[in-house]
Amino acid sequence: MKLISFLLFLAIFCCLVNGCSSTRKESRVESQTAERSKGGVPEETNDPNVEAEARERNAKAGDSKSKAACLSVDVGKKFPLKSQTFPIDFEPFRDSCFVTYHDPENSDPPIGSEIGIFKNGRKIYTFETRYHADAATCWVEAVSFQDLNADKLVDIIVVGKCGAKSGDMQGNEVFINTGKGFHTSVAANDKLEQFTKLKDIAEFVKKNKTEFILKG
Repeated sequence: MKLISFLLFLAIFCCLVNGCSSTRKESRVESQTAERSKGGVPEETNDPNVEAEARERNAKAGDSKSKAACLSVDVGKKFPLKSQTFPIDFEPFRDSCFVTYHDPENSDPPIGSEIGIFKNGRKIYTFETRYHADAATCWVEAVSFQDLNADKLVDIIVVGKCGAKSGDMQGNEVFINTGKGFHTSVAANDKLEQFTKLKDIAEFVKKNKTEFILKG
């Protein structure tokens, strides 16, 4: 009788121990799942939104590296203007940089601004522009890249100013992409002096595109 009682007690004890062990295992699994849901442990996912966010982060990182490369090109004794220097990747200047650079002693405003296209650290294109080495009183305030004449080529708008005895004057310019370089018209650019915003210049050029495109 004592033996039967002992065996019965032993069986009940084993059941209780195994039950507690299972409960602890389940508790650990639930805890790990909760941590994953809170971001404690990353889970693999095929969520397209998450993948899109990852691609966007990678693109921004690439843009940052490209921007840094553009700011390290050789501009002689002048300084690149960070706010108006951009990586560009359109024909005919793939994987290049549009760089604005100015006299080091002048930063507000960046007087003595020049513009150019650079690749692999050196200048590969010089614009016909008022923003050149001898234009000591001009500076760039804004730049935009867009197709202004619906030919599927990227054109450039530059908003800037030039100092004069009578006061500062707008020095806006438009450069139309020809597929081999850029064309600009001094006469057409003179009609942009009334504008101070990129969007207003873009609208004017689109309405009067024949004045800005290369003739013949």
